[in-house]
Amino acid sequence: MRQKQREGWGRREAFNIAADTEQKIDNDHFLLREVTAEEAGIETVDEDGNDRPAMVSWAYWKKIWLEMQNGKRFP
Repeated sequence: MRQKQREGWGRREAFNIAADTEQKIDNDHFLLREVTAEEAGIETVDEDGNDRPAMVSWAYWKKIWLEMQNGKRFP
């Protein structure tokens, strides 16, 4: 996400690029591949050891994007 901001992409364009790179569900959701989730520090296994794919929604993407833009996340 930070890379897309540095490259000058808008929120929606960056979301669509990420969705196409990962596992797109529909226009407003995608699943993170396990490698990407690990790189981002997102847990993809539940407390019982079962795989639990990390889903990213457009609403969540917008929230994080704005927090990063305003320096409130990952300074």
